[in-house]
Amino acid sequence: MKNKDVACILLAGGIGERLYPISSQEHPKFLLKNNEKSLIEGAYERAVKICGKENVYIVSTKRLKNKILQSLPDFNEENFIEEPERKNTLPAFIISFLKVPVEKKVLAFFPCDHIIEKEKEFIESINKAIKTARKNLLTLIGIKPSEPSTHYGYIIPDKKIGNGIYSIKAFEEKPEKKRAKLLITKGGMWNSGIYILSREKLKSLLITYQKEIFEKFEKEKNFKKVYEELTPISFDKGITEKEKKGAVIRGNFFWCDIGTQRSIMEYIEKRNVTITGGNVHLENCKRVIAISWNKPLFMNGICDIMVLINGEKVEIRSIKNGRGKRR
Repeated sequence: MKNKDVACILLAGGIGERLYPISSQEHPKFLLKNNEKSLIEGAYERAVKICGKENVYIVSTKRLKNKILQSLPDFNEENFIEEPERKNTLPAFIISFLKVPVEKKVLAFFPCDHIIEKEKEFIESINKAIKTARKNLLTLIGIKPSEPSTHYGYIIPDKKIGNGIYSIKAFEEKPEKKRAKLLITKGGMWNSGIYILSREKLKSLLITYQKEIFEKFEKEKNFKKVYEELTPISFDKGITEKEKKGAVIRGNFFWCDIGTQRSIMEYIEKRNVTITGGNVHLENCKRVIAISWNKPLFMNGICDIMVLINGEKVEIRSIKNGRGKRR
């Protein structure tokens, strides 16, 4: 049963700077395909199963709108929320609060450039988070770490308040490896960046911690002017790390950010998949990253390799040992 008073909001503002030239401003990370399906397609399909097509919204900039709509022919264009420019996630949350109809009592925010597997378990976690958010709690999804990664933020749980649900003791952003190991022994979870809040709770948080910015949005009809004056700020920094009354749901699904070239290479090797971007056609290929946004690239029977075509530059690298050559 879908949640009719819930809006699922896909955050499509990030471009994946650390992945350049695999991703770029013109070709952001969420357009990459994981086994033939773009990351934003996967995010959209999961959201539809949670709240229905009519309740899925996307926040992004005008320059990316056409590419997003081309990727999602089934998406309701009226639900596209346009940001004047990229200023990180706090403004995206605020503009969503103001644009999504007030009858949507719970707002679920999803980065749309992550890889998620075990869809059934994912949806179960989100439905649990929706119920938790209705209790006026800032609710996040945490991921059980597979290793002491230094690429992710960590959520340190406190008391158990439900089945797989914990109050939050603290947050730590991208700790050193030794510290990450210690946090994991304390039950620390990776912060997935997935937030679920009641509309009432989100407004309360914005007024409490970011009143000046929130009031500018409420009073100024010209959002472009507000964005021009804003310093980029994330929802994590602006709200989450200040709020004491929060809950984390322990997600039992597979989650991966693929935020760096190293992490994307590790992912395809471990999961035996392919990642492509642009005009790429693969046959009988395994464990391949192939990116060619402008020129057609055909590959047949190739394994364990990364091929990047960027203009006239070609980079070829082995997935297994990281060695490669450019020309």
